[in-house]
Amino acid sequence: MTNLKVISLGMDGIRYVEACLRQGMGISSKILQLGLDNGEVYAALPEGTSLERATSFDVGGLMSRRDAIAWFAEHVDNLWRIEGTGTLVIQDVWVRSNAPAVQMSTVKKFFNDTEVYYFLEKGDCEWPSINAAIGAVVSFLFIATFSRYPIRSDDLPADGIVTESVVDEIARAAREVFVSAYDQEGFVVWRRSS
Repeated sequence: MTNLKVISLGMDGIRYVEACLRQGMGISSKILQLGLDNGEVYAALPEGTSLERATSFDVGGLMSRRDAIAWFAEHVDNLWRIEGTGTLVIQDVWVRSNAPAVQMSTVKKFFNDTEVYYFLEKGDCEWPSINAAIGAVVSFLFIATFSRYPIRSDDLPADGIVTESVVDEIARAAREVFVSAYDQEGFVVWRRSS
């Protein structure tokens, strides 16, 4: 994997994450209600990347998607170790629950109204699981939330439909939010202040 360094993105990063979250409903809109100002935004980018280049969120060519996903998998695994519990929830912001691609996907998922969420439980964060979950997303915009709220597939209703209160709890317990950037080659991350 390329040597990646965390770069703080300041207000430009916060505005970018806000713009991405505004495109979704459900968890995205609930996280916006938390107020992103009570956190910090960063990206893991190749050593030597300038802040000016790091805030060119729509321009690719910084790193390989494979390196970004490898960083993402390792980072989320570390979050589980630090937090001790939690769930990685990936929101497919532009697709609806009745879409054939969603119905055919074998990735763990749940629904609220017509919103689609894929999820990984603690211990699922290995390359094949992460890659499958990311690959299941139909939307061009990738939004994921690491929440301390634990979701277990055994606890979900048979139809996978959860109540609004579950979505509220996931958002309230959000620790980090990941949005795609750099022409889908990387992630910008909002980390909640403790």
